[in-house]
Amino acid sequence: MSTTYWTAFGIADQPRQGRSQIDRRRALIEVVSKIACSAVWTETPDFMIFDSRIAIDDITDRFKSAIDDEVDLFVLVCTHSKAGRIVGANPDKDIFKLMTSIESG
Repeated sequence: MSTTYWTAFGIADQPRQGRSQIDRRRALIEVVSKIACSAVWTETPDFMIFDSRIAIDDITDRFKSAIDDEVDLFVLVCTHSKAGRIVGANPDKDIFKLMTSIESG
């Protein structure tokens, strides 16, 4: 059975480790395309909804490989369990007050 997830992300403008902002954004979108079971919704910039049979921590690891977590950021949330992960440059800790089930990944 698949699970529905949403992700919001921010990719920094500057090139990092030989990869441009566009390269890192495309890499993240490619991860979602590869792990989605049947549907991916990408109608807004920097936000996607998708279904997958892969567990949230495994998706988190795949997303980490697509970005540079020193300057980029993503939030990944399972719509069923409300479990969430946040990875990357996040100076604003209010997310942990607003989403009590989110963990640093």
